[in-house]
Amino acid sequence: MTYKHYAVVNEVCPVCGQGRVLVAAKSKSSGVFAPCEDCESEWSHPDETHDTELASRYRHAFARYLRLDELMAHSWYCHVLNK
Repeated sequence: MTYKHYAVVNEVCPVCGQGRVLVAAKSKSSGVFAPCEDCESEWSHPDETHDTELASRYRHAFARYLRLDELMAHSWYCHVLNK
């Protein structure tokens, strides 16, 4: 699946080597996290998305991927690669 309009923080997931790491909203809070679109590995911060040891699964409750325009005022916007 291609998500051109979603915010990308890592072009290649270090866990699976296939998916991109995007920014997603949590379903049970107003927080965000960085999940792989393919293997569902996830990170709590974009700075961590190159480290396989910091990856987790099912720690965050996925709601939806965030678009670039939704992150413009967010502190994570500086980590977005496809702006």
